[in-house]
Amino acid sequence: MGHWRLGDENRTLPEILQEAGFFTACFVSNPFLSRVFNLDQGFDVYDDELESWFYRTQLWRIATRLGAADRWKPHYAERRAGATVSRLSEYLDSQRGEPCFLFLNFNDPHAPYLPPEPYRSRFLRNPDYRGLMKSPSTHDDIIRVSDAGLGSEDLEYLGDLYDGELAYLDGVLAELFDDLERRFEDRGMILVVTGDHGESFGEHDLLGHRGSLHYPLLSVPLIFYGPGIVPEGVVVSDRVQTTDIAPTLLELLCIDVPMEMEGAGLGDLWLPRPAPPPGGDEKDREGFAELYPDADLTRRIPDFDRRLTAFFRGAWKLIAGDDGTSLLYNVVSDPDETQDESEHEQETVADMVLRVETWVGEGQERSESTPLDAATAERLRSLGYLE
Repeated sequence: MGHWRLGDENRTLPEILQEAGFFTACFVSNPFLSRVFNLDQGFDVYDDELESWFYRTQLWRIATRLGAADRWKPHYAERRAGATVSRLSEYLDSQRGEPCFLFLNFNDPHAPYLPPEPYRSRFLRNPDYRGLMKSPSTHDDIIRVSDAGLGSEDLEYLGDLYDGELAYLDGVLAELFDDLERRFEDRGMILVVTGDHGESFGEHDLLGHRGSLHYPLLSVPLIFYGPGIVPEGVVVSDRVQTTDIAPTLLELLCIDVPMEMEGAGLGDLWLPRPAPPPGGDEKDREGFAELYPDADLTRRIPDFDRRLTAFFRGAWKLIAGDDGTSLLYNVVSDPDETQDESEHEQETVADMVLRVETWVGEGQERSESTPLDAATAERLRSLGYLE
């Protein structure tokens, strides 16, 4: 999102559900889901009251001086998952019982990696680590592993902290799901769990989640749960996208899916199906992902100043830059994307690049986001959200 604001012309999922009689509420943990980006369209309740960036920054500096940095989530004006769930619980206690759509955003498995106890100690294999990544302020500052001279010990340390944050969030979610089942057991419930990106820990010489569309960033969980609505225990191996979530929910709720909505309903994928023919590829659905330049990143590493689009077709994955660069991987035989096949598959690259250009052009035609106005951008800048 960053420097862009959702256009009023867009018809969002919560707006559709509002029209169908749902009460809609959103509770976020990340400043980049603030209402200043117009993401509150269609929500009756939008809880984005995070502590100010200035307040968090001062606490971070004090905590660092006191040697208590592991108690704080620094420089991001965010809140822990437990605090966000508490705000949700307060709202549900006052809710009147009408059908509701709830959207919760959590930011804990995210640099800087600061899992609370006991999760930190449970996963940290080297508590005496004193290397380059000891200071949490470095966790979100390094992009290329080789540029910083990081070794396996440094990456292991960060991975352990990340695992601790994941485990903490898992614990919060377990308590949340138990509470939701108790509250909605007589009314029916559909839960969807997903992520907006993963993290790199040295793959392709990268750290974090910026500047790349490689598999560690695009492979995220997608779980649907709905007793009596979604069959239990079914694992879908087909290629799907997060744009498929909204139409799937609408179909499960028997609400018409707007023609202009991207994505496709996934309900057919968890129904019994015949086995694919010999040699058939069950991942034959096309898929796209895109990445826009990050101003802070490109200021430090100019060759990251490009838009990237990833396109999946059958066994092939193309990563194409608007600077003319391209990488091609066979994700069936090379799931870790270690061998660029573009030199040997030039016809495939040319065909897939043409499809990417068409898709990007279609997206630009239907794009209904606008740059932030000067006043909003200045407000975000004063809070530290923008450079």
